[in-house]
Amino acid sequence: MVDIDGDVVRFCKEHLDENHAAFADPRLELVIDDAKGWLEQRDLKFDVIIMDLDDPLEGGPCYQLYTTEFYAFLKSRLNPGGIFVTQSGQSGIKQHHLVFSPINRTLKDVFPNVFAYNQHVFSFLDEWGWNMALTEEGAAAPPSVSPEEIDKRIADIEFNMWTASHSLKDEQKFIKEISELKRNRPKVATIKSKEASVASFDPRMDMKENIAAINAEVSALRDGRRTIQEALSELMEGRKAEMGDMGPVIQQKEEISKKIQEKMAERNTLRDEFRVKTDEYRKYMDEVRVERQKKYVEEKEARDKEYEIIKRQRAVEKLDEQPHIEKITLIEQTMAFCKTLTASKGPEEKEEKKEAVYDAPEGAEVMVKKEDRDEFWFAPLKAKGKKGKTAKKESGSAKPIKHNAETFKLFDSLKLDAPITTDDIPAILEKLEAQLADYNGKVKEWEEKREEMKKKILDGIEVLEAEKEAGEAEKTEE
Repeated sequence: MVDIDGDVVRFCKEHLDENHAAFADPRLELVIDDAKGWLEQRDLKFDVIIMDLDDPLEGGPCYQLYTTEFYAFLKSRLNPGGIFVTQSGQSGIKQHHLVFSPINRTLKDVFPNVFAYNQHVFSFLDEWGWNMALTEEGAAAPPSVSPEEIDKRIADIEFNMWTASHSLKDEQKFIKEISELKRNRPKVATIKSKEASVASFDPRMDMKENIAAINAEVSALRDGRRTIQEALSELMEGRKAEMGDMGPVIQQKEEISKKIQEKMAERNTLRDEFRVKTDEYRKYMDEVRVERQKKYVEEKEARDKEYEIIKRQRAVEKLDEQPHIEKITLIEQTMAFCKTLTASKGPEEKEEKKEAVYDAPEGAEVMVKKEDRDEFWFAPLKAKGKKGKTAKKESGSAKPIKHNAETFKLFDSLKLDAPITTDDIPAILEKLEAQLADYNGKVKEWEEKREEMKKKILDGIEVLEAEKEAGEAEKTEE
């Protein structure tokens, strides 16, 4: 569905209950645009095109959509066997020549088959017409259905529902079909009656007789209108008699309306004054906000300066801490540990052997301890070496050193290999002494530069630069 007026579509959605189901149908694609331009911009084909537009008034918004050229364009956008339907204005005997008949003749210039039909619309006080155009030659008019056939279809559906079993979904379809048939039956009956009247029309009748019949019908309609007007006048007079003289009430209403207008003017004045005061307050708050921001910036600058002084003092205090104390302590402790591995435990004390005195009877012999015996009852055999291997004797007095995870970690932190035997201790000690001397030299250099660095910090030189100089030793070590 393509419509150029989005407000009208929105109004129909909200207030026309008959259209709610159509707008809620998921198959509907709603486009708010100019239908002619929308079709020209797309290469689409349709089975049916229905056009419901304003009448083709000269200079109006829709007259270009009732031309032969546009109908030819629509025909090119229809599939084989396609159908085009358009509203065609009033189709009554007095007004059909204005819009209804010209549209029918224009469509016949483009389409091979065109069928006209109409329906009385009470709100328009006249019959309204439509034209249906078919793209295929020789196509017949749409089949008509009689009221009797609709009654028969309703009876068949009801009998089927009473005598057979159906699912809930099928029963809902049957009920919906019955409702549609009952709603359309009066329209079908009206069409059938008009078809009968058209069939009984004799074109050979004298023109004067036709005019007389039409005038008689118009006179009857005028009499009916006059009767309705008289009834309306009676109702108005009765209403006036019941309500009495409304002059004072109307005057009171006018006075109240005048007071309302005065109050509205007063309200508008107060509203304008309030807006002025609101603007003044907003400007004042903007000035306050600017002053707060300015004060905040000044306080922040003062805090930054104070923090800078504290930062410099901390940097100066940090320079009093010896930067290599941890490494030097670790080296000294490691040297002490290595020296404990090679330190002698002092002279061995020899136990004086005392001769044991045995009170043995004469002629008895006392067996000596095994370790004090000099001879062997059996000569010990020479130990045989394993095939393919040679026995190696440990040379020197080197002793293996047992390590754990902590000692390995200790030597690794100093970038030294842990000693395996006591023979590795002297070399390790030399390396440790070299590292200690190196760090002592760095400490001496730090002591010489410390006062100069403090002076730079206190004089305002960047703290980061001083800290960088103070940490050069640690970076070199890493």
